[in-house]
Amino acid sequence: MKIEKKITLLSPVGDVNEVTLKGLTWQEDKDLTEQAMVKGKVDTLKLSWLRMEKVSGLDVIKLDEMATPDINVIKSFIVSIITEKSEAVAEELDIEFEPSQDKLHLALLQPLEDGTKSIKLRYPTGKLTKMLDQETNDDRRCFMLCEFCTGLSELQLKSMSTPDWNSLQDILDNFLQKSAAFFR
Repeated sequence: MKIEKKITLLSPVGDVNEVTLKGLTWQEDKDLTEQAMVKGKVDTLKLSWLRMEKVSGLDVIKLDEMATPDINVIKSFIVSIITEKSEAVAEELDIEFEPSQDKLHLALLQPLEDGTKSIKLRYPTGKLTKMLDQETNDDRRCFMLCEFCTGLSELQLKSMSTPDWNSLQDILDNFLQKSAAFFR
């Protein structure tokens, strides 16, 4: 995995002195969110701890014993990979990454499971817009748009890292909201 950060713990936990934090895919984060559902709503505290377990590879017992400053490092990493686009995460983690200057090309910070390192995008069409307007399921609408514009399958899209997903969503938002002049 390319999206990772090795941290030396301020206060070791048992024999653990160092932890490698790893990025999440869209699907992994979606699964964690579903696990954090309580009575039909996301329990944000539970989600936070589930994410910490996943990105650190540590179990609840080790996290419970961890010093709060070390936990704060993990939380900061998670906030970054969940909310930021690829370019910002690459800069923050000092990962070699060359974003594309072409508005129809998306360089991926983390290659997909099948080895895909970049995506050539195409603009949505009027026909697709009509289909999206008729779709009532928000998740399905999102994946219809993503599949059409990227040529990727839903499974490939779900294997995208969260920063790459955020970058893709930013481009797709531009496709849906900006006029042709923006892309010239």
